[in-house]
Amino acid sequence: MSLGKRLQDARKKLNITQEQLADSLEVTRQSVSRWESDIVYPDMANLVKLSNILEVSIDYLLKNETNLDTEKKVNRLLLTLVGKEVKLEFNTSQDYDFFQSKKKIIVIEVSKDWIKLESVDRKTEESKIKLVPVETIKSITLKEED
Repeated sequence: MSLGKRLQDARKKLNITQEQLADSLEVTRQSVSRWESDIVYPDMANLVKLSNILEVSIDYLLKNETNLDTEKKVNRLLLTLVGKEVKLEFNTSQDYDFFQSKKKIIVIEVSKDWIKLESVDRKTEESKIKLVPVETIKSITLKEED
């Protein structure tokens, strides 16, 4: 699938017209039409704006590596974790002492790229907040309430 087709599909899923998208980007409707027709391609600044407005990743727009529907389902799933205690497993073997098993990890906020977590020491109740890229997390398990 071409960049233009992915732009058009993402725009239509959000029920946004070419005119509305153009206004948001401060370009002409004809520019959006040319992008969707694969006549020309948006510059990098507009790609970033398109990604945000259309709620898709730049990878989706350029490489089609993620499925639009799957990405939205994952985002909705992450949102259900806000305010809950979780256990994390990371993709790399880096030492994340911030997330030691003796600490309580609570999801504070999520976005498509980041998760804001609070680490609470179970003994001292000392609390710290950290922003973690979603791509570094291998798994998230919801901790059962005691």
